[in-house]
Amino acid sequence: PFSFPSPLIVRPPTVVIMASKRCITCGTMYTGFGDTCASCRKGAKTGGENQECPMCGAHFWGFSAICDDCDPLLIEGWLHFLQGNTMSTGFCRLYNSRLDAWTTVEEADKGSVPSGTIALHDVVSWSLFNDSNEGDKFVGGFILNMGAQKRKAYLATREEYVAWD
Repeated sequence: PFSFPSPLIVRPPTVVIMASKRCITCGTMYTGFGDTCASCRKGAKTGGENQECPMCGAHFWGFSAICDDCDPLLIEGWLHFLQGNTMSTGFCRLYNSRLDAWTTVEEADKGSVPSGTIALHDVVSWSLFNDSNEGDKFVGGFILNMGAQKRKAYLATREEYVAWD
């Protein structure tokens, strides 16, 4: 004879609730595995340091002292700097607090350490110049006066000259 098994007991599904914990790197609360939050794990791979922005208090990974929200990108492009008798070219990004330079756009985009940085609080004054003496190579540029040192940045096209003005 055939018999039915005893009645099934239905239990609700088990739900695992992970407790919030504090990241050992930046101090923010997160849920997950390990002792660091996702932002710090990702930031550690891209480079820079975990920092607290002095303006807004946000934690971020980077090479500058101020987060990107408080120090937004103003303009970017190629600048040509005269150092002694040598002209060097760099892909530059101007922020409210600094001018960063890299050898390539790719280095800048992947967050590499800039090959050069000028802190704008070190700039006493700046001025634009038109440079017809350089022939067709450059249309002008600007001079950054940093007290004892002056840096001359050249621009190759009229559009660049207008954009950096």
